[in-house]
Amino acid sequence: MNALGSSLAANQQKLQILGQQYENAKARLAQLAAEMEKAKAGYQELYNAGYIRGSYILPWSLVLLREGGEENYKKVKEILAKAQKAPDMDPAKKSDLLMNFAVADYKLGNVDKALELMERLDQAGYPYEPWLKGACLIRVDEEREAEGIALLKYQLQ
Repeated sequence: MNALGSSLAANQQKLQILGQQYENAKARLAQLAAEMEKAKAGYQELYNAGYIRGSYILPWSLVLLREGGEENYKKVKEILAKAQKAPDMDPAKKSDLLMNFAVADYKLGNVDKALELMERLDQAGYPYEPWLKGACLIRVDEEREAEGIALLKYQLQ
């Protein structure tokens, strides 16, 4: 076999390996999607049973936010409103809850309400980094860059 033939054979072998890796990745993604649907069903079951805890509602809200859609954003606001008084709600979870609520508001077109909530996080003394990034990104997305820059400068003082 000449050099060209052995190089071609090596490349074909690499393509076969890549093809198998691709098929494995597709199978794993399908498995993860199925697991996610099971998790969502479990979250809904806990919620329907009246078991309200931030430990599962916060991850559930992220799943719904990532899936998108008006129904999911409304659901996020509903479940987070109930989770505010959950017995396991500590300051870190409360900050995440309010941030996710603000994102849902933003996605539903309530830009000013979302920004107001994020700014209230600062006034309440919550860690600023997550909501600051969100507030700046919303302002840039809404072509309100000057407000975003002013907020960033204020926080960096």
